[in-house]
Amino acid sequence: MKKLLSAVIGIAACALCAAAAAEKMDEYSATFVKERMCPLPKSVELFDAYVSFSKDSAILFSTANPLPETDRQTLRDEAKMLFKFSPALKFSTDASCAEIPAEGYRIDIDENGVRIGASGLEGLVHSLKTLRQISELDRADASKRVLAHCKISDAPTLKNRMIHLCLFPELTPDRFEKYLRLAWYYKFNYVVIDGWGAMPLDKHPEFSFDKRIDKKTFKRWIDFCKKYAITPVPQVQIWGHASQSQEFSAKHVFENRSPEFANMFEPLGWTYCYSNPKTMPYLKEVIAETMELFGNPPFFHFGCDEAYDRNTCYACRKKNPAEHFAAVINEFSDFVKSRGARAIIWHDTLLDAENPAWEKQIVHGDASAEASLGKISKDIAIADWQYFPQTEFPTSVFFKSKGFDVLAAPWREKSGVYAFARCVKENGLFGFLQTTWNEPFKNIDVVFFHAAQAAWSG
Repeated sequence: MKKLLSAVIGIAACALCAAAAAEKMDEYSATFVKERMCPLPKSVELFDAYVSFSKDSAILFSTANPLPETDRQTLRDEAKMLFKFSPALKFSTDASCAEIPAEGYRIDIDENGVRIGASGLEGLVHSLKTLRQISELDRADASKRVLAHCKISDAPTLKNRMIHLCLFPELTPDRFEKYLRLAWYYKFNYVVIDGWGAMPLDKHPEFSFDKRIDKKTFKRWIDFCKKYAITPVPQVQIWGHASQSQEFSAKHVFENRSPEFANMFEPLGWTYCYSNPKTMPYLKEVIAETMELFGNPPFFHFGCDEAYDRNTCYACRKKNPAEHFAAVINEFSDFVKSRGARAIIWHDTLLDAENPAWEKQIVHGDASAEASLGKISKDIAIADWQYFPQTEFPTSVFFKSKGFDVLAAPWREKSGVYAFARCVKENGLFGFLQTTWNEPFKNIDVVFFHAAQAAWSG
């Protein structure tokens, strides 16, 4: 009888402990924790209990198939980078993890510790970022952190989540690296690095300003991206912005320093001129070296926006504008395709600014430009940049109807960022490409935090 009574009391005590462990976190606390998570996971349950997390703690990672040692080391390095200490990482296999979508993960934290499941490395990398976001410093010991008991399940809605970062010569390497790490931390999976005359090229040093990034630093950035599952994508302008500067800067990477190259540009110097037979071979050499620098990327962005003075030299004026542009862009597309990459271009000079269908849209082309669409290879993805607080994106829908893969590219208007992501999801567009341009830290909440949320969730 005493044994039976003791057993009943023990069961009741366990039930009380379980009930205490399962008590939900109050709304105020849960809101605080969730607001620090970016992107916010699809399913989050938070409980009013905490585990201490330190170098003496363990994380159990489970995947459908055994992780190779290189992936295990990547996770060790990332955990140390995020938490400033090295928890013990344990690895196991679990067949149910095969059901977790690509880049998805699940987190379970309770009195038994931290357990994470994913189908592969990408999901585990994302899970560690989420752990860092929900963790707080231990009030008694700053070398430790605390984690709330929780059940979290997440996976991205949009497959291609890109962010466009400008490597301006005026930026310090430390600041650019901060941008790069923010993009990684907020779970973008591609970063488009726009060179702007700061790339460390050997064969054509005149292609860059004197103030350029040294090759060792640049290689460190590329290695960081590839190790931690964010793919670096190069951008080299082959049409407008040929000066490798912004319109209002009055700078030109060639005109003052290397005037012997001046006839590679249209008379105003803003757009490349392909009536010069040396222009395309020169840029192909630049592109080939850039691809090597990026470690053979899967995409290559050719810019092509704001080509205001296109077809203005005495030779280009005699050419059919639509056929001329299509021939140029298709040849460059074939060039990078032969090296394993797919071309991306901006949309604006492909549409007629006088067409009433594009009213209130950003469009810089003419009727001849719009006529070139039927001549452009469908291998080329079109990045449609629309920066207004709009809810409809007829240009993106139009490009898709013409057979192109389309990337939605917003900037710093928050409502437009979310609306464009919904457009991607609802219309089955190719992906999302957040732009930052020249003043990202004035809008850091939009161009990193909100854009990451929109890109992940659609």
